[in-house]
Amino acid sequence: MPRHAPFTSAVPMPIRDDDDLEYSIFAKNTEIFREGAAADNAYLIKSGQVQIVVGQGADESIIDTVGPGDIFGEMALVDDAPRSATARTTDDTICAVVSKDALNIKLARSDLFTLGLVRLLIKRLRKTTELAR
Repeated sequence: MPRHAPFTSAVPMPIRDDDDLEYSIFAKNTEIFREGAAADNAYLIKSGQVQIVVGQGADESIIDTVGPGDIFGEMALVDDAPRSATARTTDDTICAVVSKDALNIKLARSDLFTLGLVRLLIKRLRKTTELAR
């Protein structure tokens, strides 16, 4: 039986109707990406819900459930490491898709402190995710 470890989620961001993002639609129970895979996109949820899961089968742990306004899949884009978890929809879900190149452009526009802070937080979050196993 999967274990569920509560994980504090950031305050969701509102999604404006005037954005210029491209969206993908994922059916319920779709695996968006798998733990250990290479990363090329991050996702911003417009509607629906996604579970972030580590491990498989009896060793599976749900470390977070994210919904509208939440971003997921960003860690592997920032630190160029494999995906630390699997992302699976629990409802029909619509997500804005942010490519690695687009994220890198946004990060390059940041000041050095902000960029360093983002990288540090990703490093700490990856360690925390490892502990959830």
